[in-house]
Amino acid sequence: MSHSKSSSAQKCFTNLAIFIFLLNFFVTGTMASVISKTLEASLKNGGTASAVVVMARETQEVLSKIETQQFANRDARADAVTSGLQELAKDSQKHLKEFLDSQTPPVQYQSMWISNTLIIKNATLDLLQKLEKLGGIKEIREEHTAHLLEN
Repeated sequence: MSHSKSSSAQKCFTNLAIFIFLLNFFVTGTMASVISKTLEASLKNGGTASAVVVMARETQEVLSKIETQQFANRDARADAVTSGLQELAKDSQKHLKEFLDSQTPPVQYQSMWISNTLIIKNATLDLLQKLEKLGGIKEIREEHTAHLLEN
């Protein structure tokens, strides 16, 4: 008897979750966008910008694992951090890089393994919306460059 009550409660919860998801979808007309509103607004009229694609898998997952491990010396720890972050970027960015590499004309981008981000040069809104649909992205925002003044 308790199994059927548990199953019924689980089914009710699942239906409620689906209802909330669909309500959000129909009210907003879309899923929540990972493209920043300011970047989206600046690209609306057909322009381009350098965009930073922040992956959903964060570097903290690697750093947390390494934090609990013992290493023979500082160099061994540094090597573990480097290889762990490079592997994370390789795994989480793979599908985006394959997509970008398949585009015509070619898309210029740079992988930043230390922060698990991609920097895309001359990105259009259309390209960023296609990337967004591929998933695995936390945020897409405009790249900001600081210029140092020389005296």
